[in-house]
Amino acid sequence: MRAISFSHKKDENLTFQESFALQCATSQSVVTTECSWGSLISNFDIPTKATAPPGWVITGVRFTHKKDENFTYQQNFAIKSCSLRNPKPLVTRPYGQSGSTTKWHLESNASCDKTFSSSPNSLRLGLANSLGFSHTKDYNNTSEESVQLGCVLN
Repeated sequence: MRAISFSHKKDENLTFQESFALQCATSQSVVTTECSWGSLISNFDIPTKATAPPGWVITGVRFTHKKDENFTYQQNFAIKSCSLRNPKPLVTRPYGQSGSTTKWHLESNASCDKTFSSSPNSLRLGLANSLGFSHTKDYNNTSEESVQLGCVLN
């Protein structure tokens, strides 16, 4: 996974009114079929974060909430992680919180694409290895939440 995007319509700020999409990516390392889902993490705590094990990357995300519990703090999320056959390039050259966004915008995107300088060859593509959410206490609408995507260089 290289990026995660969220969208919601104007004045639709509850979790069931939000959509998300993942951008998949190729890698210099081979993503294996050795995969597992992490435990569900409650967004009640501020902030929250799920991290793939060392040498693994995120390959899926899921969200859950109980019926009629539609605020961000009532939502849970989990990541699916898969191991890499040749993780050394990813593990030895990490760059931390490279992708983050607020979901205040109707369309928002957190990506592992990182520009290091203004030269044409400065764009580095990465893969996600952690996903986190945060919001200010008592600000519980989708549009008041932020997303943090931790990345490793590909």
